Amino acid sequence: MATVFSKEIAALVHHVELGKAGWWEKSIRQLVVAGLWLASAPLSTKEISAYLESSTGTLLGRDKLDRAIDALVGEGTLIRTGPEKHGLCQKAISEMNEHIKEAEQLEQRVYG
Repeated sequence: MATVFSKEIAALVHHVELGKAGWWEKSIRQLVVAGLWLASAPLSTKEISAYLESSTGTLLGRDKLDRAIDALVGEGTLIRTGPEKHGLCQKAISEMNEHIKEAEQLEQRVYG
């Protein structure tokens, strides 16, 4: 006999499984990269935090943002450009430019 779970239990399990997959941390890292790409200049951690808050309405704790920045530095996406300043490496800039170009081409095909 199958067990039927309430919507609330199903939502909780879904949330827990997404948390295990690290989707939130990955999203934060992607937002950091997007913010630095849009700025076209190195930003301090405080400036990155302000960008995330103004563009997404999300106020992150310093520890979460520091972990995201450290992960991006560790993988080579970000480079430290000075005390508390971080910028995108050239490869990350090129990848973002390519993603934007692909998105614009898709938009052109869809909307003409």
